[in-house]
Amino acid sequence: MYRTLLLFASVIAVALACSCRTQPKTPKEKFCDSTFVATFTVWGKDGNDTHIFYTTVADKVFKTNLLIQSGSHIRVITNSQKEACGVTWLESGKKYLLNGNRVISGMGISTCEAISATEWSNVPADVKKSLNRGSYLPCPDKN
Repeated sequence: MYRTLLLFASVIAVALACSCRTQPKTPKEKFCDSTFVATFTVWGKDGNDTHIFYTTVADKVFKTNLLIQSGSHIRVITNSQKEACGVTWLESGKKYLLNGNRVISGMGISTCEAISATEWSNVPADVKKSLNRGSYLPCPDKN
């Protein structure tokens, strides 16, 4: 009985590990909550037990924290576990829409905050249009 309960609790914990703890946000809210939003081409992937480090080049920058400019080499960091909201599927040579926030050792991304962490060619047309036209700006003050 105890073993069954422990197994059930473990399954529930894994299932909820990456459940975003807030109500789903719109692409504009995710844009405004991010310190950077850009397309990036991935050139390398490294990591350890807890994190993946992507070597990327920023292509088109839609929102910046002044550290990201088109053509700049950026270290993008995420959790190494998909169950913990890690963006683990990025492949070298492909262009992705990524957004997130500054962390100590680079720019952090997660599936929970992603506008559309997919290849740029697969980003929904309405999101692309809004980004290219600057329709997500201005962002409301966070005060």
